[in-house]
Amino acid sequence: MNAQALKKFVEENRKLIIQHDDLLTRSEEWEDECLSYERDIEALMDFGNQAHERAEEAECRVRCLQDETSKLWEELKSFKQLSEGECTENFLIDTLISSLINTEEVASASHSFLEANSQVDVCEKMLEIWDSLTPSAHHILALASEVKNLQKDKDMLRMNLIKAEEEVEALFDENNALDEEYTRLTNLLDSEGIHVSGSIKNFKRKSSSAVEKNNDFSDAAGSPRKLLSRCYITQSPCNLI
Repeated sequence: MNAQALKKFVEENRKLIIQHDDLLTRSEEWEDECLSYERDIEALMDFGNQAHERAEEAECRVRCLQDETSKLWEELKSFKQLSEGECTENFLIDTLISSLINTEEVASASHSFLEANSQVDVCEKMLEIWDSLTPSAHHILALASEVKNLQKDKDMLRMNLIKAEEEVEALFDENNALDEEYTRLTNLLDSEGIHVSGSIKNFKRKSSSAVEKNNDFSDAAGSPRKLLSRCYITQSPCNLI
């Protein structure tokens, strides 16, 4: 081998070494990026599980509130019918209503209910004759106020449930996007002749399992799911029962 050929060989070998170092550097960067995606997806999976649990709690609470509201409406209708009867019936109604509400808060609750609905003619007239209202009237107004509060609580929980469903769907879509990016990076590493570490492969199996669980949850609910905000019951104007 002459000097020129040796020089050419040395030069080519130097270029190969540079390319090899560059590939190693890029490979390390891609591995770091894959690990970062892995951590992000695990965090999103945990967040999605929490949203799932909160959605289930909200569904249970909504069902309970619907049952309570239905019972209260039926009881209120029954009380109105009994109030049109004899004095004995009025006494029984008043006693029954008193057992369902806090007697110490009847006056404040009934007055607040009338003030909140003062735009309704009936409520405005009852405010004008407030001092002459009977105890039975106070009890019925307090019960109506409690029903309205339960209705608002139920509506707020339903809104929170819808938000929870939308949030789970968004997390599912984001998880899919990260999984696609992971697949792209893995294919890129394979095309460069670099093997993916076992921990990343295990992550892919874990991610796939989490996606299947999210699919099961979404199918079971029948609609997309997203996070619950805390439900606050406020006193605001509403329609009279």
